[in-house]
Amino acid sequence: EPLNASEVESVLSQPDLANLNISPDSFPPLTGKVAAQVGLTLPLIKAVPKERVKFTAGLKVSEASIANVAPGIDLTDATFDIAMNEESITASGPARINGVASQIQWEKGRKTGLVNTVVETTIDAKTREKLGLSMGSFAKGDIPVKISSQGKIGENALIEADLSGVAMNVDALDWDRKPTKGTKLT
Repeated sequence: EPLNASEVESVLSQPDLANLNISPDSFPPLTGKVAAQVGLTLPLIKAVPKERVKFTAGLKVSEASIANVAPGIDLTDATFDIAMNEESITASGPARINGVASQIQWEKGRKTGLVNTVVETTIDAKTREKLGLSMGSFAKGDIPVKISSQGKIGENALIEADLSGVAMNVDALDWDRKPTKGTKLT
């Protein structure tokens, strides 16, 4: 039976896991179900040196929600595979970001603190309207988008949009363009 989020925090706080240096404070408050796996690798010799002991932890989070993961951004319906080792913490999987189906990859260096985030989603006309990005008759079609960032969410972001499936029209100039393969926006 999967553990709930507070039970996982309790397990990670145990003294035996102190070498992983995992603090419940390093996770945003989430709800959902969690299955955990903790690994220990060491040689079977007397007086094992500390540097030869390797701890790992893995979590499978399902039905997860994180309110206000960034200002104005909620994650829901998330299913993440989370891996922790001495070098980094990684999380990847599908989720809804403010209701929009997305694929998320996240990594934080344990020593550097450097955070890399990649979010991939497809934005349709309804979603553009919801986000206040309506393009009216100028652009019609779904737009696959990839957002990559280092640091805090939204800082140093690179946005790549694939406009291959988008028809464009500017009535005032009597100009239009059919969907064209290879059309990109960065």
